[in-house]
Amino acid sequence: MITAMGIFGARISLAQEIPQTPAELTAFKKILVQVQQGVAENNPEKVAAVSNFPKFAWEDQNLGDDLSKDTFLKNFSKMFTPEIKTKLAGGKYHRTVYGDYGIEWARKNNDYILLFTRQSDGSYQFGGLAVGPAD
Repeated sequence: MITAMGIFGARISLAQEIPQTPAELTAFKKILVQVQQGVAENNPEKVAAVSNFPKFAWEDQNLGDDLSKDTFLKNFSKMFTPEIKTKLAGGKYHRTVYGDYGIEWARKNNDYILLFTRQSDGSYQFGGLAVGPAD
């Protein structure tokens, strides 16, 4: 089972597919496509527009939790490495037990999860990158 200690302060499990409604999947895919397009176009403002500020985390490159939009924009090219761009473009996503979605992969001793957080109105926002020890 792959888990990570993420921006939610709890272990996030992405090991199994969780049933989802068509509306949830549509709402998630809308944001996923916008993030994919913004990253592919190297357009930080486009990605920021659908990101969950101030509850945005990037647990790699020492950026941490609760990034501001300004910090995100200044570090965009550093954050979206070729590896992350590849994972975002073609990664398999899973719905978590919390109703969020994630794209996960493992590298060396860590698991990486790009998070898409469910909002109280049922929409989704890009929540950042969680990193945790591999199981």
